[in-house]
Amino acid sequence: LEMAKEIKLKFNIYHIMAEAECAQQYKKPRLDEKEGLTPGTPDVPEGEHKSSIFGMYSSDYDKYRPSYPNIGITTAIDIATRSTIHPSAGIHVVDLACGTGKASVLYARQPEVVAELTCIDHDERMLEECQRIVEPSMSISKLSVKKGSAEQTGLGDSCCDLIGVHTAFHWFN
Repeated sequence: LEMAKEIKLKFNIYHIMAEAECAQQYKKPRLDEKEGLTPGTPDVPEGEHKSSIFGMYSSDYDKYRPSYPNIGITTAIDIATRSTIHPSAGIHVVDLACGTGKASVLYARQPEVVAELTCIDHDERMLEECQRIVEPSMSISKLSVKKGSAEQTGLGDSCCDLIGVHTAFHWFN
């Protein structure tokens, strides 16, 4: 119960900090206000997930999407490390609905505690961008980038120590 209270408190702090940081970053021009782009949302191809629209513009998505405050990532890692059986071996983090890897890169820069990072997204274009961004800044020993969804990750039960979902929960079925 105490740990649950601590997680909720730290989540609320993280949420407030994320909102403040995003408010600063959102002062940048919107993507559709940039020269050469037309306002509006193009149609999502038949049979693709509704969020696939972002994959169609993955490099712009990554360029203009705000990052996350490092405090949220380090807090989640700290909680996961304290609750794992063998923390000295490093934890396995899954970044679910990773998109272009905005949060993944923050996990990858924590080699003292993160031994393995699995990035999962349903859109191959987003995964390609994620791998392109995360690999050069990677300090961890193992990175996996795979296609999947929140409902079908392809991972086994109890396979990881931490699952991160960063502003993507609303896409889950």
